[in-house]
Parts: sequence; C-alpha cells; structure tokens
Amino acid sequence: MKLLYTPFTEDANEEIAKRILKGKRILHITPTLILERYRFRKINEILDYTLRQNEKKMVHKVYSFDNWKRVLIDNKCSQKYLTRIEILVILKRAIQNVAPQQLEWESVASNLLDLFSTFRSSGMEFYKIQSLSEDESWEMVCKIYQEFLKLTESHLEPDTCFIRGVKEYSFKEYDELVFDGPFLFFSHLHESMINRFQELGKKITFIVPYYDEGEKIQPAFNIIRKVYSNYVPFSQWEAIGFSNRSRSTYVEEVPHILFTDNVGFLDHSIEFYQFSCLEQEIMHVVKQIQNQVVKKELREVAIVSPQSRRLRPFFNEVFEQYRIEYETTENKVKQLLPLDLIKILYQSRIDWRKFEEDSYFDTIFFKRILQSNWYNSNQSIPSFEKIELFYDALPTIDDWIDQSLKLIQLYEQIDFSKYRYHPLKSVKRENLELWLFILMELKSFQDELFSHGEVTFSEHGNKLLDVIHKLKQRFSQSQNEDPFFEKTRNVIKEQIERFNDTALLPITAEEFAEVLIGLLSSDISLSQQENDEIEVQIKRSKRKNIPMITSLHNIAFAEYRFVYLTQFTQENYPSFSPDSWPCNSEMEAKILSETTRLKVNSGLEMEKLKADCARYYFLLAFLAAKDKVVITFSGNSTNIYPSPYLMEIARSVGIDLDRKPVDLLNRLKEEGILKLVSGYDAPSYQSGEKTVELTGSIVPGEILLNEIALYRLCPKRYHYTISKPEQNVFASAFQIGFYYGRKISQKAISLIAEDYKVETTSNNAKSRFTDSVIRNYVRQAMHTEREYFPVRKEIEIQAQFLAEIFTKNLIDHIFNSRWNKRVVFTTDFIREELEIPFDHRDVKVHMPLGLKLLVDGRPNVYYLDDYELFLSILEKNLDPEVDAFFKWYIQVRQKRNSKEIGMLMNDIVTQPITIKETKLCIYCPFVQNCRGYEEENKDNGSGRTV
Repeated sequence: MKLLYTPFTEDANEEIAKRILKGKRILHITPTLILERYRFRKINEILDYTLRQNEKKMVHKVYSFDNWKRVLIDNKCSQKYLTRIEILVILKRAIQNVAPQQLEWESVASNLLDLFSTFRSSGMEFYKIQSLSEDESWEMVCKIYQEFLKLTESHLEPDTCFIRGVKEYSFKEYDELVFDGPFLFFSHLHESMINRFQELGKKITFIVPYYDEGEKIQPAFNIIRKVYSNYVPFSQWEAIGFSNRSRSTYVEEVPHILFTDNVGFLDHSIEFYQFSCLEQEIMHVVKQIQNQVVKKELREVAIVSPQSRRLRPFFNEVFEQYRIEYETTENKVKQLLPLDLIKILYQSRIDWRKFEEDSYFDTIFFKRILQSNWYNSNQSIPSFEKIELFYDALPTIDDWIDQSLKLIQLYEQIDFSKYRYHPLKSVKRENLELWLFILMELKSFQDELFSHGEVTFSEHGNKLLDVIHKLKQRFSQSQNEDPFFEKTRNVIKEQIERFNDTALLPITAEEFAEVLIGLLSSDISLSQQENDEIEVQIKRSKRKNIPMITSLHNIAFAEYRFVYLTQFTQENYPSFSPDSWPCNSEMEAKILSETTRLKVNSGLEMEKLKADCARYYFLLAFLAAKDKVVITFSGNSTNIYPSPYLMEIARSVGIDLDRKPVDLLNRLKEEGILKLVSGYDAPSYQSGEKTVELTGSIVPGEILLNEIALYRLCPKRYHYTISKPEQNVFASAFQIGFYYGRKISQKAISLIAEDYKVETTSNNAKSRFTDSVIRNYVRQAMHTEREYFPVRKEIEIQAQFLAEIFTKNLIDHIFNSRWNKRVVFTTDFIREELEIPFDHRDVKVHMPLGLKLLVDGRPNVYYLDDYELFLSILEKNLDPEVDAFFKWYIQVRQKRNSKEIGMLMNDIVTQPITIKETKLCIYCPFVQNCRGYEEENKDNGSGRTV
C-alpha cells in the first residue's frame, strides 16, 4: 500500500490523470459526493485536453464510497438481499417479540439497525458484543439482536451483501484501488475493500490532504497520521506536487501558522463579520455574494454551516429575493405539500395515541390536510381555526364525523342575533360540508388501504396509487386539473418502483404505513451511511451555476474561490455529531478497534479524535478557498461566544489571547478586524403605541352601545368590529368558556325569573338564593345551552363555574341594599333603543339586553349581556386605563347620554385611527389584522345583524 499526500487538491487531479494516461485502470473512491463530482470534472478536463490531438476519448469514473457500495450491491452481488427498509420492518418485529408495547425501543429502531448491521456484516462475535457495555439496558439490546438474527437468518441486509460481494468479485477490470480524500474514519466496509485488493495482489493508494514541514508538524494534521499510519507507515509516505507555492496571503499562509507558534498577517483574503441576528447574517452573506461574485462563478462559492440543512431554506428565500439561482436540497418528497394527505391517511391508523381505537386524529392532522389542498381547501383554514376548539380532544375520525354532522345541524338552528360572537358565525355552510366530505372520504380510503393482509411493498403501493387515481378523477370533474396530482402520483410511484425487484418481504398495511411515512418524511435512508443531504443537490444540479450550501467536512479537498464559514460560534465550531443511543463514544471506540486497524483505547480518546477531526476539517476549509474566506456569526456582546478557532486565528496574527471572549471581540473591533454590522431590524411586532394615519371608520344605521364604547377603548378594534363582523367571534378555549358561561348565566337568570314572580325581599333573598339553588339553576340552563357549545369537558366545567359566579353576582347586585328591597321578577327581556341624530340621519343605538324587575313597585332594568363584547377584558381592573373605561361606560349607559354618544360618533368618522398594543390585545379577534396594518380605504359596509 502507498500513501501520497499534498495540501493542494489540484496535485491529486494531476497525479490521478497521469496514472490513467499511463494505462492504469483505477477504481477511484472518494469519501463525499462533492469530491466525487469535483474529481470527475477536473480529471476528465485534463484527459480531454491531453488527448484532444490524438482524437481519443477517455472518461474516468469516480465513485463516492456510498455510490460505489450501491453499484457493487446492485451489479456484483450474487445473492438477493432485503432493502434497509425491509430490514427495519423485521427489526421492529424483533422489538415487538422481545419488548412488546415498549414504544421507547421502537423509537430507536433506526439507531439499533445501524449497530446490528455493523455487528452482523463485520462478523463480530456475540460475547464481544455483550461486553461492549455494562449498562442494564444493553442486556435488552443484546436480546433484541439475537431475535433479529433469528428473523433475518435467511435474509441479507445491504452491508452484509456488500461484504460478500466484495469477497466474490474478482475486480479484474481494475489494476489499482485509490482512496482519495480524508476517510475519517475507515469502517469495516472500507477494510473489506482494502483486504480484498491485498488478497488479489493489486495496488492500493491513499491520497490525503496533508502537509509536512519536517520537524515542525502542523497539529491539525495529527489526526491523519494517527489514522493512516495504521495502513502505511509514516516513513513511507510520499509527497506529490510542488512544494514551493505562493504564500502571499493569509489564507495561503494558514497551513503554516494556524494552530502553531508561527505568526502571520491578516489581509484582504479573510474577513470577519458580527451581526445582531441570524436573519441579518444570512442577508449580508447573500448580498455580498451578489456584489462580489461574477454570476458565472456562483458555483465557486461554498457557504458552510454545521446546520446547513436547517439554514438552507432561509438562504434560498434570500437567494430568491436577490434573483440568484439556487437548488433546493431538501428531498423532493418533502417539498411536495400534497403528500401530507397521504402521510396522514396512514399515520392516523398507526399513531400510538390511538390506544384501543382504530385510528387517531387531531386538529394538527386536519389543518395539514387542508393545507395540502387536495380538496381546494387551504383557503378554509382561517375559518377552521375559529371553530377548531369544537374538535379539540376528539380522538378518532368517527368522532370528527359525528361532530361535523352536529355542527351542520347547529348552523341551521342557531340565531346569530342572539349568539352574536359564536365561532360558527365566522364559518360558511359550504366549508362545514367540505370538511365533513374530507373526513368521510379519508375514512373510506383508510378502510380500503388497510383491508388486505400481508403483501409486498409494491402491492401495498399499487393500492395507494389506485386511491390517488380516484382522487384525481373526482377532483378533475369539479375544476381544472392541478398538476400536483401528477407530481404526487409520480413521487409515490417512484418510491414503489425502487422496490419492485428487491422488496419481496410480505408486510402488513401497518408496516407499510411506517415505511412509507418514513420515506415521505425523509426519515429513512436507503443506505446505512447518508453522505449528507447535499448529495441530492449535486446529483440534480449537474454543476449548475449555483452556490453550494453544505457542512464543513463536505468541502474537504474540494476547491472554491470563496468560502463562507457561517454561524461561527462556540456551539458550531467545533461541531460534533451527537451520540445515537445506545451507542456512545466508549462503545464506538471498542467497535472501531474490533472491526478496523485503528485502535482506540477509550471513550475519552475517541472524543479527542473527533475533536481532532473537527480541527482538521476547519483547516481544510482554508485550503479549499482560492481567494477568500469570510467568517460570520450573530449575537450581541452579552450572549455571543465565538468559536475558539477565532482565538486561534487571533493568535496566528499576534493578538494577545489572555482575555475574555467579549474583550477579544472588542479588541478585534477596535483594530478594524471584526466588522460589526447593525441597522437591520428583523420583521417583528413590538409592543408599544403606534399611530397610523388611516381614513376614519363609519357609523352604521344600527349599532350596539358597547360597540360604540369600544371605540374609546381601541379605535382599531371598533373599526374591524364594524367592517369585518364575521371575524368578531371568540375562538380560544378561555374565550369560549367565558362566553359559554355568560350564555348559561343568562338562561339561568331567565329560569329564576319564571319561578320567582312573587315578591322577594332583601332579607329573605339569602335563604332563597343559596349557592346550591343557583347551582341547580345553572345546571338546568346548561342542558339548553350545551347544544350550542359542543366543547370538551374541561371547558364545560370552566363555563359552569363562571356561570355560577355571574349568576350569583347579579342576584347579589339586585338585592344588595341598605334597606329591605322588595323585588318581583318578570319575564320581560328588553333591549331599549336610543335614536341619535347624526350626519343627517337617525342612528339607532341598541342598549344591552336587560331583565325588567319591579323594585319597591318601580320598574328597573338589570343588564345581562353587557360584557359579551368585552370578554377579553375580564371585567377586571387590568390597568388604570381599563378601570377608567368601565366607570365611563357605566355612566353613559345609566344616563343614556346621547350627547356623549354623538361626540364619539363624530370622532369615529373624523379622527385618524390609532393603534395601542396592550395586554388587552391578547384575546382580540383582530390582532393579526391589526398587526398587518391593512389599508382601510375599501368598502367598510357590512350587512350585519344587530
């Protein structure tokens, strides 16, 4: 075996091309797909240039290890094997056999499969597996593994198939195996390739990014020496390429000064930026790319982050704003929103929360279905959110169907003039019917998909395709066909066809459901080691002119003009992959020592090796950059802890490190090294007072007194109450409970009025209206009101409790007096009117609903629904302003002050609308409208019922 090293990736291009031109037949393997594509492009450019005069054409193939693994399994393995997905199904069966109904074990099935695949394919003896851990849970892992071996006795999984394929394959078309790039660390799968080529007497060459300055060893390169010396003694390592390269910039000088005692100078080749927030950081990076990079060279840009998958959608959104072409790297399955319906079709039937029921369903599922827009339903989501409380805590689809039927019936019966703020007021009947139709169809499709027994993956998939076809036929009859049907069908079909020839294991509909959901959610990988999601991007892009967004290890030994190291904080640089339980560093050390040539003595040493890997990859980022490295991070000076690598960079240019991170940042800013970018405000809604100059509102011909009063409390809320009456409903659990309690109390008072038409005095009221008596009237009232509020039990209890309080408070208010009142209840419920001249017309102002009583022989009115509109204010003194408002309102109501009301009307139509956010906004039904600052110069009329 031979090892060649160079810090410069172009040397590797030249070396491999030279060997190919000499007639060497090379099996060329890289650790990442990015390096695979880079080598393929560069080496073939060299070959094309060299051979063009001879009119020869030669194409050199390069494989990332994962790609080579798939190629060998598919083309060279003589035995049939089960896919990773099918093996995962078998593993879950093993878990059920050993630990039935223990969901925590099923939740780590994917981690266990990685371990078990390593154990089985490496041939690791069982007693050694048992000795890997002394944790009490490891005994259960071993039992599950034994059961797994029993169930897979006649089946191969991909890794074992690969090992056997390597042993059977003659590799006669290859003279040499080249492992090109840093493999940190080699696994038993790599070892099998090395061992096979040694058995066949064929050459093996490692090419690694490494630099040797004699006695002065770059500490970041120690990890390469530690790993690769197990394959080729260090004394036999050979350098390739030219040693005298330019060292005129800081980036070019990095291999000689970073992590050493040497000192260099900062220059234009490296820049540092600190931002106040992540949004600003992303925006600045994209803007800088647009300003500094020629469009045809966008492919020469690498944006690096340990959280590249999470950040990619944010970057893409900004790329779109700046009209920079980008390639989404999320799995295309995930991008297709309509697939949510398919996932929920199955998830509902296998969700662990179903317990003894046939299915589980909740509001999150249903809103995802509406959003998927299979039924042209996404526009109805805001309406559903107004009434979703009626479905809350209903656990099955059957329950949802029953509730939908009740709501449709209630919609026909309810009088919205009496239930002015009921959530159903915001919903159209056609929406209720649409939602019922969706639920019934969902149940029908579920019954169809789960009606057959154990069949293959493909047979289950074809049943699903039939369902999609039915949906498409039904949908296409009602409106123009939407292309997402075809997209959805193609995605599902593609998933199925991947298993047509290999997936032969009979599985249940429930097992198929788990597999399909995993595929559609990108939670299941087809290979044991995913080579980062960026591989999907590379395959699709085919070297499109787009920036690359990836993680640090993926740009190792590649080449870019500009490298942006983003999120450069302590949490991300160095970045370590979390342990995948039950595996930990101690166990990983033992497994590597047992299955490869690398010997790791402890978990602590394993963790140090990982830290050394992170440092090595960080150094390689500078080697990958031809022109510039830009380092960015976000956060303010009180909560930001930059990467310790920043301190290493500071040390490499002679800056004192004996200081706190905050002091270091200040020093870098003072010297103009670190640029603090400010002045960007992420979109948010800050609390406080705002005045918006908008056209005044209107006063309709009929209006409630408390609606006019609302203007004084919040002009914007009054404006929306008049212009958007359909939204002026209560929807939260607290509001519904409060409103429900008000309605129960009103009904209870009416029942009391019917029973107490005889005279009652203040002296005997306490004995007549005891707490138990009031409670009985409230319970009677609930029987009537319950049909209008089909809510869960907790809200009913809340409403009953509040109704008892409201009823008792009114009774106490009626009889509270220093003298012995004589009260006679009547059943006369009145809503008095005031006619107030305004703007050349008479406006009818409706007083609150009142109950007429005879008090000492004189009629008196006690108001029952006065506070319905003010539910969110709670009738409590939340602050002095609210307290003052209620005192003012009571005075206006008592005196029926037409002049005061007229002055308010004049303000309504003449004054600009002001916005003042307070704690009262929390439950306001218009808070989102208000925060949107919508233009109000449109038709404000409303055909509302007063």
